[in-house]
Amino acid sequence: MNKKSFINNVKSFVRDAAVEDTYENAIAPPGKTPTEIEKSIANWVNSLSSEEKDYIQHLIKAATDETLFGLLCVIDGVRTVTEEDGNFVLQFKTDTTSFLLNDSKDEYLHDIFNEK
Repeated sequence: MNKKSFINNVKSFVRDAAVEDTYENAIAPPGKTPTEIEKSIANWVNSLSSEEKDYIQHLIKAATDETLFGLLCVIDGVRTVTEEDGNFVLQFKTDTTSFLLNDSKDEYLHDIFNEK
């Protein structure tokens, strides 16, 4: 595991899954008794044209990307969530190796995330 593979996995297994799940939940709310707002959203989304539904998916992806970018900024130490002095340490460990994913001497995770 290195920084780029970590970010690629976050995009695939976290971001893409969240976008898909959020959109699927919007068109067909999960559970036996969806709330009134969930039903209203489903009725509205299902009434949209294909192009308009694409816009909804784009907005969901944009919001998810912004959220992950902000979290990665916190993990990288360039955005704060506390007034305490300190830093976050994100490591990938196996039985035989350990790799620091947010080493500030190397490329930031949030920059890698934003690469196209």
